[in-house]
Amino acid sequence: MTAVLSYVIPCGGWRHVERVVDCLLAQDEVEGMELVLAGPAAVEREVPDHVRERFAAVTIVDADPSEMHEARARGMLAASAPVAVIGETHCYPQPGWARAILAAAGDGWDGIGPQVVNANPATGLSWANLTIDYGPFLRPARGESELLPGQNAVVRTALLEPYRDELAQWMRMPYLLFCRMHAEGARLFIEPDARTAHLNVTDRREWLRERFSGARAFASDRSSSWSRRRRALYTLGSPAIPVLRSRRALRDLRRAGGPLRAVPPLLTGLLASGLGEAVGYAVGAKDGVPSIFVTELDREAFAPR
Repeated sequence: MTAVLSYVIPCGGWRHVERVVDCLLAQDEVEGMELVLAGPAAVEREVPDHVRERFAAVTIVDADPSEMHEARARGMLAASAPVAVIGETHCYPQPGWARAILAAAGDGWDGIGPQVVNANPATGLSWANLTIDYGPFLRPARGESELLPGQNAVVRTALLEPYRDELAQWMRMPYLLFCRMHAEGARLFIEPDARTAHLNVTDRREWLRERFSGARAFASDRSSSWSRRRRALYTLGSPAIPVLRSRRALRDLRRAGGPLRAVPPLLTGLLASGLGEAVGYAVGAKDGVPSIFVTELDREAFAPR
């Protein structure tokens, strides 16, 4: 059977994706879906027979998951379906997700964003991290959008071809790719009926590092082609970032029904993010793989409660 939707996940092994795959197996449309796992070749031997039997196809793309941007790019370019998900090991599609995504894709949208809900809502720290990362997509309105979440969104695979040679770089922060695509005429859409539950960092030793390093990588990638003058202006203006973002973030948290106990870590996280952006604009990111990829790959190790 020809796949109508590819779900791409960078992973180190089957244990990383088992929970996500269970959610996909629960979708009525699973027989029309391709599962693409970008990781070590040994993953091929770990895929259970019942999984291969249910999906239209299971494709293993040999990649180093610690180089997550490379693994994402290889997986997306290997996807055989007309639309593909930039998936994560720690985001779990809810019942009806595939139906809603495929209906929106059938309407001709080039990129589709889901509604994001909290997979571990017991702590204020989880709500704070979710709001910072996905605030606009918490109980969003249905309709055309100028932006999509970088991860867990869907893109029409034919539109990736012009970016083929540089796709790995764009996959460091896929949010920026959607911004670029929209600027070049792509039509983006938010579909609230496509609900997916995101697991958030609650390890207090890691959350501030994640906020800082993620923001630094974002600012560095965003400003990579800017002039020195523009980078200097953004560096000087960076102290205003937490202030500007806090109003919107608090509104997003309230709309999503998040608890008041999330407010202190939310504001602290925004301060750490603002500092990370300032460093990213000023001197760029560290060479090599962004440290945020560590918590991205094995999130359950950093969400103990």
